[in-house]
Amino acid sequence: MQQKTLRYSIMDLKAFISQRGISIKQLADAMGSSAPALHQVLTGNPTAQKLQDIATAMGCKRWQLFADEMEIADVIEYFKDDMQVEIERRIAEAVEAKEKEMAEQAEAQAKEYEQRISELQHQLDTREPSRQGALVCPNCGRPFVIKVIATATTE
Repeated sequence: MQQKTLRYSIMDLKAFISQRGISIKQLADAMGSSAPALHQVLTGNPTAQKLQDIATAMGCKRWQLFADEMEIADVIEYFKDDMQVEIERRIAEAVEAKEKEMAEQAEAQAKEYEQRISELQHQLDTREPSRQGALVCPNCGRPFVIKVIATATTE
C-alpha cells in the first residue's frame, strides 16, 4: 500500500501564541524559561521536546501548534479510506484471534469428553457382569428369581 503524505507549512508559532491571548513572557514563565530564550526557540528550528514543552505550557496538544481545526478535518478526510482499511484489518485480526481461542477451547473440551467417555467405557468393561431372570416353577406355577454372577478370569 502506498503511503499517503500531506505537507502543511508550520504555522507561525508567535501568531498561534498571540491568538491564544498569551504573551511570549507569560508562556516563557509557564515553561520555566526566559522570554529571550523562548523567542530564540520560536524563530529557530525547535526540537520536538521544545514543541512539546510549548504545547504543554499552552494547555494544548503538540499537533495544534502546526495545524488549525480545519486542516485537521482535511487530513482526516484525506486519510479516511486508509483509516477504514486499518480498522477493518484490526477487526479481522481480533475476530481471527477470538475464533482461534474458541477453537482451542472446543478442542480441549472435546478431549475432556473423549477422556470421560473412555473412563466410563473402561468402567463398563471391567464391571462384573450379572444376570437375573424370572422362572416359573413347573409344579406350582410360582415365579422365582435366579441370580447368576459370572466372574471374568484372565489367563
